[in-house]
Amino acid sequence: MSVRFSLAKAASFRPWSRKTSTESDIFTGHHMHADTRPASITMLHSSPERLRADSSGSGYLDRVPEDDSVEFDGRDEEENVEEIDEEFESQGLYRGSYRRLLVLYTFVPLSFVAFFALLALLPIWVYPLQITPEYPSVLPFPFPELFVSAGLWCLSYLLRTPIYSFSVLLCTSCRLSHDGFSTVLSTVAHAILSLFLRLLAIPILVIPHYLVYDTPTWRDPAFRRVWWVSLGWAAVEGIVAIKQGYMNIALYRDVLVNDIHEEERIIEIEDGATKLGRIYGATDQITYTAEPPLAPFVVGSNASSNLERVPLLQRESRASDIDLEASLELQVEDDIDQLMAVRARDELGKYYGIPFIRIPAFISCLQRANALLFSLGVTLILSSAYLRSTISSMSWYFINPGPDVPSSDKYSTLYVITSDSPSIPSLETFISSAWPWSSIQLLPTTLKKSNHVLTIGVPVVSILQIVLSLLHSHLVLPKAGVHTVVYIGSLISLGVFFTGLSVWDALS
Repeated sequence: MSVRFSLAKAASFRPWSRKTSTESDIFTGHHMHADTRPASITMLHSSPERLRADSSGSGYLDRVPEDDSVEFDGRDEEENVEEIDEEFESQGLYRGSYRRLLVLYTFVPLSFVAFFALLALLPIWVYPLQITPEYPSVLPFPFPELFVSAGLWCLSYLLRTPIYSFSVLLCTSCRLSHDGFSTVLSTVAHAILSLFLRLLAIPILVIPHYLVYDTPTWRDPAFRRVWWVSLGWAAVEGIVAIKQGYMNIALYRDVLVNDIHEEERIIEIEDGATKLGRIYGATDQITYTAEPPLAPFVVGSNASSNLERVPLLQRESRASDIDLEASLELQVEDDIDQLMAVRARDELGKYYGIPFIRIPAFISCLQRANALLFSLGVTLILSSAYLRSTISSMSWYFINPGPDVPSSDKYSTLYVITSDSPSIPSLETFISSAWPWSSIQLLPTTLKKSNHVLTIGVPVVSILQIVLSLLHSHLVLPKAGVHTVVYIGSLISLGVFFTGLSVWDALS
């Protein structure tokens, strides 16, 4: 900021207001006598040091306002920083270092990997299995669970745009022109679709076919399979979100003003108008000027008489024109890229309510942790409700008669078993195919299935999913604030996570 000093005040200011008699004689010329001392000694005795020593024994000159201790107010300094930030943002610039932003955001993937590894090892440490399962898949555990859930998440992600387009078309046909209707409709539809795809991974992996216990419990190997299904879903979601975070930071690379080089950028700030000099890190604007045409060559000895002129280096002139055209095309492309970056930054600012680079790295780390916990909780709740329902009841159970029976007759006997079928044997237990867990396995016949849990659990989880999705939409997020939404998401995610553990008896 430009600082203005009043010359009149500076001229009227007198640092030594009181004078002793000796000082008066010195300054007024009384008692003057010839001084044969060198000029340097005379100046030394006439210096303010002598005046200070002679002034009333105090040893100090009268203090001036500039000599007083300057007290800085932290609030004023913060206000000045905020004013500078606002001034920069009004010009489309932001204070900060691109390298520092990248270093801070690196904590997001690191914390995500650490938390993912912790949750992956949690079942092994806390919930050890008494049965060693043998998986029939070509790929070893848990790769099938990871790949299936990752593929279903990708399908859900790809369907976001068609769902939104269909919502806009439906709202337009119903004469609902407000943007909020289409946003709410697409958010609700996508939330329900994502829950359906989460649940679809359970029958795709044939998890209900190989249950060891009649009810979902952490002692069943199915618990670990469901656990890894949820981790696979959250892993792909986290990877895509982290990549988008780096891309969002890269949008601000050319408009960041490093604090070290502020003086080089700010030429003058006066009356609310900021004139900026060289922008550190920004793309330099190159002014391409065409080369002057080549001077014609005069043929003949007499230039005045011979008017025939032959231009030389015509090929080089054409090459320079081609280079000029290419350089202009590059400049136009750079301008278009800058305009697209400006538009993208503006859309991000409207979506989050603040510039993306102003979101603390801790909030981004917490958001990734919330996504992991919420994915685990939702998948555990949905899978438990599904495994207790009649939908998951197996219609065909193959009986393994044992090693003495020929392989041709191995699967000759089968039972049609449902929850309401009268053909269930009246024995305490029946032998069913234990593959892939063991050679022979005993399961209880009282496989009572009920859709009561499914009819309650799915609507509740759907409501929570819709609420979280609406909180992260552009209708609520800029008004509520990123911090508030993330903290609310933390409470919901923790509640859903522990609820999912409880329905699998993992808290008892």
